[in-house]
Amino acid sequence: LVWPAGETFNQQATEAVTHVVLTYSLRAGRYTSGICELAGVLLYGLSNDDIRKPSVDHEADTFWCLSQLLAEAQENLLGDDALAFQARRVHELHQAFDPPVAELLA
Repeated sequence: LVWPAGETFNQQATEAVTHVVLTYSLRAGRYTSGICELAGVLLYGLSNDDIRKPSVDHEADTFWCLSQLLAEAQENLLGDDALAFQARRVHELHQAFDPPVAELLA
């Protein structure tokens, strides 16, 4: 993954995302397409912009945030309208709390 200003996920960050996704998939009993990207964005945000050194706490926080996000999304993913609403809502939250990430994802 490549982020603004040439920042990249190093081996430690990639392993943290892998741990989060594997743990979530094992607990959920299935893999959901796109959660690697979600986990990466969450880890980046929770690592206080220092993605080169994610801690075990950042990894755990990423897992729980991803789990809650997907639990809420699962309730609403009944159709395209619900998915579009969720995407707009996530974008609004990014704009409010982390404008650079919102701009990157736009």
